[in-house]
Amino acid sequence: MNTLAIQTGEAIRDQDSKAAKWIAADALRELTSGAVKTKLANKGK
Repeated sequence: MNTLAIQTGEAIRDQDSKAAKWIAADALRELTSGAVKTKLANKGK
């Protein structure tokens, strides 16, 4: 699900809208953060 969210964020970032780029950048920063990666890695244990 995280991979799909990242792909969606990247698609939104590519739109011709400053607001969309700003929101997508914020979402991508969170989705690719170390904290989220750690949570996802621990979830499978």
